[in-house]
Amino acid sequence: MAYYCRGSSYFELGKYAPAIEDFTKALTLSKTKSEKTMNLISLASTYYQAKDLEKDKLYYRKAIKLEPKLRRHPEILNEYEYTIHPMMEKTISEMMSSEL
Repeated sequence: MAYYCRGSSYFELGKYAPAIEDFTKALTLSKTKSEKTMNLISLASTYYQAKDLEKDKLYYRKAIKLEPKLRRHPEILNEYEYTIHPMMEKTISEMMSSEL
């Protein structure tokens, strides 16, 4: 949890490289599905802010794979205290259309 908190602080300060390092460490230490999902979403959001849209999509897709409800019900992010980011909506739309 310490890495997640520090990563969140870096994120808020616009220091994306150290935020990515901390969220990555937090992800490797995650024990529960909700912790993993939270860290994957945090990584995706950080990559989005850092303008690395390929990695942003990669981590959003990993989060959706771990928490499939995100695909049809993105409001589940409220459980993780996240607001839905425009990139998340776009990624969900892309994934849903690729399944057709």
